[in-house]
Formats: sequence, C-alpha cells, structure tokens
Amino acid sequence: MSKNFNKRIETLFKQVFLFLNSEENNASQKSEKKEQLIKSFDKILTKAINDKINEAQQLSKEGKHKKAIYILKNKIELLGKNINSELKSTLREKLKELINNEYLKQINDKINEAKTMVEKGYQLKNLFNFDKVITKYNEASQLASEMNKSAKKDKKIRELRNLIQGVRIAKIKSSILDLGTKFVRLQIIEIAEECGIENDLIISTVKEMIDNKEIYAKYFESSKSVAFNQQANIDEIDKLMATYKEWEDKKVEKK
Repeated sequence: MSKNFNKRIETLFKQVFLFLNSEENNASQKSEKKEQLIKSFDKILTKAINDKINEAQQLSKEGKHKKAIYILKNKIELLGKNINSELKSTLREKLKELINNEYLKQINDKINEAKTMVEKGYQLKNLFNFDKVITKYNEASQLASEMNKSAKKDKKIRELRNLIQGVRIAKIKSSILDLGTKFVRLQIIEIAEECGIENDLIISTVKEMIDNKEIYAKYFESSKSVAFNQQANIDEIDKLMATYKEWEDKKVEKK
C-alpha cells in the first residue's frame, strides 16, 4: 500500500483511539464514533482498491497481465480481513477477469504460432506439420480448460475445437490426395493407419471430397473402401501444384 494510504489509516486510528479512551465521552458517543470509523475506513479502502483495480486494468490493456494479477493478489493479501465482503467480492471478480486475460494471451500466442505454421505452408505430403499444428492447438485447449468459468472461456474452447477439427480434416484430405495418386483401391482402415484419425471422420471427409470433386473416386459402403481414378487424381494434383506455383510467383513479384 502507498505511504499516503498508510498515513491516512494511522491518523484515523489515532483519532479514534484517543476518543475511545477518553473518560469525557459516554458509551453512546463512543458507539457513534465507532460507526463513523467503520464508514471512514470503508471509504478509504474502497478508494484504495478502486485505484488498484484501475491500475491493474491499465496494465492488462498494455498486455502486462501477470503484473496486473500480482497487484490485485498483493492487495487482497495486504488488506486481508479489513475488506468488507462487497469489496472483497469486487476485488476477486476483477482478479478472475485478469487471470482469464493472461490465459487468453497465452492461448492466442499458441493459436498464432499454429497459424504461422500453416501460413508458411506445410508441404502436401508432410504430415508431421499437421501434427505440430494440432499439438499447438491442444496446448491452447489445455490452457483454456484452466480458465475461470466465463463466456470467454466457453467461446475460446469452441473456437479451439473447430480449429483442431479443421486441421484433422486437412490432414485426412492431404493423405487421401497423396494415396489417390498411388493406389487404385484402399480400405478406410488403411487410410486411418496413414493419418492416425478415426474411421468415421475419414468416411465423412472422403464423401465430402467426392461430392465436391476434390478427388475422382467412388466410396463403397459395404466394404468401406475407396476406388480411385488414379490418372485423374494425378492430373488434379498437377493442376493444384501449378496454381500454387503461380500464387508463389505473384507473391515474390509483389515483394
């Protein structure tokens, strides 16, 4: 607490101590003075706490969440039992909010790391990069699960689930595009062994790719297998690579 705050508290207690120990004052006057003390003390505490809350919020806006958390935790410890229940509740709610902000900062850092991996361009046949992206999102999900209950927590968890699912589907598509140029027919279980993802998601992704003409193939429900038009898929990959090269060339020209 600041020196000014300590001085005000000390002065207030001295005045009350002298008053309460004076034989000139009766019980009624002492009781009245006690009530005044409580009100004055609450007023000083309220201002001190609000000042710290404002300071912590400003630090949080500047991205200094850990320092903001330390300030409020320290204030709770210093004031201890002197805080009334309403002030303590306000302080704790602000502390929870700041802790969540720190979690969100760390989570968004991991999301940005994962997106940077994607933007740099994992190669079509390099499944390792997909796994690294998923790992980053899983790390962010773990942090989100540790947040205090709030709408922000629920929203972030939903966002991360969607991001993870999106990368898993991308990994399946990458595996299928690769396998579709090498094999004429494959069982779903063989695709699962290649990409390490459950059968149901692979099946729904295969059907979607066929419907959207991302691959030239036919899915057989009875045998849970995929028959590929190998040459058509090779031609499609060549087109995709040509498009990617054209995009890269334009990107280089802009620099």
